[in-house]
Amino acid sequence: MSWNNPSHAEIREILESAKTIAVVGLSANPDKTSYQIAKLMQANGY
Repeated sequence: MSWNNPSHAEIREILESAKTIAVVGLSANPDKTSYQIAKLMQANGY
């Protein structure tokens, strides 16, 4: 069985239609990348 990564267009479609996104390994420390990513996603409607 073969598996291929989704195309950029497919990823964009998924992210634009998603209402909830989980950040695995989210940190409460503002200096951590996972915190910054989650903050950015929240600012953009997630």
